[in-house]
Amino acid sequence: MIPSKKSEEIELAMREIFGVDRRLMIQANVCTSCGCDVIKKGFTDSLSIKEYSISGFCQTCQNIVFDE
Repeated sequence: MIPSKKSEEIELAMREIFGVDRRLMIQANVCTSCGCDVIKKGFTDSLSIKEYSISGFCQTCQNIVFDE
């Protein structure tokens, strides 16, 4: 997938928080939080796919963070 554009400051902050490069993880279809393969897990809707391009969170991690 294609990661959303963010400033370098935001990219650095996210790298420090998660310990991974958000852009590389999204391009590799890997969750920035749990490390799962997001293609195998899938997403429930187009909004979740869009959120993945922003945060890099798989559906499960999105559900936990956003308390669905």
